[in-house]
Amino acid sequence: MRARVRGRRAWVLAVVLLATFAVNLTLTILGIAIKTIADEFGASTGDTAWITLGPIVLATLLTPPAGRIADRFGRRRIWLVGFAITIAGMAFSAVAWSLPALIAARLLTGFGTAWVLPSGLAMATSHYPPEARSTPIGYWTATVAFAPALGIVGGVVVEWLSWRWLFAMQLPLALLAWLLAFVVFDEQRIETKGRFDTMGTVLAAAAVTTLLLGVNQAPKWGWTSAPVLACIAVAVTATALFVRTEQRADNPIVPLRLFLERAIANGMTSRFVVNAAYMGSFIVMPLFLGDIWGWDVALVSFALLPRPIAMGITGPFIPRLTSRLGEGALTVGGSSLVAAALVVLALLPDQPNYPLLLLALVLQGVGLGLSSSAIGTVVTSRSPRELLGPAASVLSLTSQLANSTGIAVFLSLVEVGGGETVAGSYTFTLATGAAITVVGVVTAVRMTRALRRGGPSVPAAAAIAASAGGGPVT
Repeated sequence: MRARVRGRRAWVLAVVLLATFAVNLTLTILGIAIKTIADEFGASTGDTAWITLGPIVLATLLTPPAGRIADRFGRRRIWLVGFAITIAGMAFSAVAWSLPALIAARLLTGFGTAWVLPSGLAMATSHYPPEARSTPIGYWTATVAFAPALGIVGGVVVEWLSWRWLFAMQLPLALLAWLLAFVVFDEQRIETKGRFDTMGTVLAAAAVTTLLLGVNQAPKWGWTSAPVLACIAVAVTATALFVRTEQRADNPIVPLRLFLERAIANGMTSRFVVNAAYMGSFIVMPLFLGDIWGWDVALVSFALLPRPIAMGITGPFIPRLTSRLGEGALTVGGSSLVAAALVVLALLPDQPNYPLLLLALVLQGVGLGLSSSAIGTVVTSRSPRELLGPAASVLSLTSQLANSTGIAVFLSLVEVGGGETVAGSYTFTLATGAAITVVGVVTAVRMTRALRRGGPSVPAAAAIAASAGGGPVT
């Protein structure tokens, strides 16, 4: 019986990871290929950046209700439908005839991904006991890293063939994962009482949309302009109303009571800050290497390869490191490495110095791998099986919101610092990012202290689920 259980969870995890690999395959190279695509369509770099930012923003909007919807209608069903939409987005991206068409196709991909990631992570972790959930989280982290690492080789494809082949490379793997899921996945549903949290969904979307719009357009409109201040005011108001609504909802899309546990609250804050700084540098470094160091797309793609490789290598070691050092030590150490990497990046000279760049890339990859996996383990291990859907949504939402915010903020900082062709603008941007990351280190320390003091874990989360109307998994 134990062998059958291990075999089942291995297959489920393998299919979830294969799908995750296919989705993330073009993540890095699309950021590098922005200039190439912009030139082909005669568009600006800022507008073309929406092929990366757009799907992240849309996924951020849809992620909050995704966990609850999957619980109600079935995690397997929602995963299959969402991944079918994702595959359609990949196919349309490969044949896009204009920049608006490509952005629309990428938005379709983001729409599907929003349903896939929370339900997939929930299914994968649900087959493991709480104390062993660092295993799927570790392999998840490795996959998220290695996919862009292999996809980054697509710089050669972009240089010698066409960026359209990037999406063509995704399709066979995605179709294979989708077909295997029909056989491997079992349906999981959560019996819930009360109505779906429609108001919470609307308020969450309003808060995220206005926040990202204000941050993204601030360089054009001005940080103190009326439209930007209005966006921020609406975002703050919507967030306050969202918190109040979630406290009263029968089935909140974000179970706020989980955040009463200080370890989770501080961990998610650290996750947001560190991910935002990582993704911001992720999007501006190809611009620096191209505009300041004068490297072409293929050279930039290979130069950045060590970062995802370092992150991917770290993933499989997470379970052993967690058992020896604990989640707190990994989070503090990982976030500190990301901060140190940003300092090194800010010190890069105007002329190529690859050893210094290599050091920063390895520090970044290892650091994010450690902190992201450790925080994911804290959240999932302290959530009962019936709350894994919303918990996975919270993890995905935090990452996506952090990624989109980081991209928008760092691109804005480059403009404030003088523009893409000014070396000092990147120094200013990366140094600011390093300072911001210190907040992630501080909250990681606070999470560690909360874990040492002990407190409610799965039993408390089970009580939270009961009070929120959660029922057994069927």
